[in-house]
Amino acid sequence: MSNFSNEELLNLFGLKLIYTSRDKTIKEAFNTLKGNIKDKYSLKLAKKLKDAPPKELEAIKEIIIDSVDGALNNFLWFLDENDIFDISCTKNNQTILLKETSDGLSVDYWNFVDEFSKYKRVDS
Repeated sequence: MSNFSNEELLNLFGLKLIYTSRDKTIKEAFNTLKGNIKDKYSLKLAKKLKDAPPKELEAIKEIIIDSVDGALNNFLWFLDENDIFDISCTKNNQTILLKETSDGLSVDYWNFVDEFSKYKRVDS
């Protein structure tokens, strides 16, 4: 970690957040819609949606993306607004607080989505 600037650490956080939280969750939900997830509950949902018109499925996909974005953005807003909580990393035996590196984690979230996600925002 010592080779990274503070800005690069913030972007690394954003990349990991998008890859492991946003994109993974969206992909799992889309696979549920397709019937590719084989647990009992997911198969039940896929069966309910099997005959849904394509326009409705597209709307459901948009709701999924919007909901995931809302949850992650609200979580980062929560961190931005509460001084007792932060996300940190260690660089050269020094703790770096991401809020101090960022102009606003909830604002940076949208930059992370635009830069790192394979799923487009619904509002773009």
